Amino acid sequence: MRGGIWLLAAVLGVVAVVGGVVAREQAPAVQLKEEARAIRQQADQELAAARTACTQRIQVDLCLDEAHRRWLARLQEAAEKEEMARRLSSGAASSASS
Repeated sequence: MRGGIWLLAAVLGVVAVVGGVVAREQAPAVQLKEEARAIRQQADQELAAARTACTQRIQVDLCLDEAHRRWLARLQEAAEKEEMARRLSSGAASSASS
C-alpha cells in the first residue's frame, strides 16, 4: 500500500512538473496571440480611419491603395506572430507528451 502511495505521489509530481513546463512554454504563445489580435484590431481601425480621410482628398484611389497596403502589412505582422504562437504551442504540446 505504501509503495502505491509513493508511486502515485511520484507520478503526480512528474505531471505537475510537466504541466508547469507546458504552462511556461504556452505563456509566450498566449502573449503572441494577444499581440496579433491587437495588431489586427488596430489595423482595421486605421484602415477605417484612412478610408474616411481618403474620401476628402483629390487622389482618392491612390490614398485608398496606400491605406490598403499598410493594412496588409499589419495583417502580415499579425500572421507572423500567430505562426510563432502556434509553433510555441505545438512545441509545448510535443515536449509534454515525450
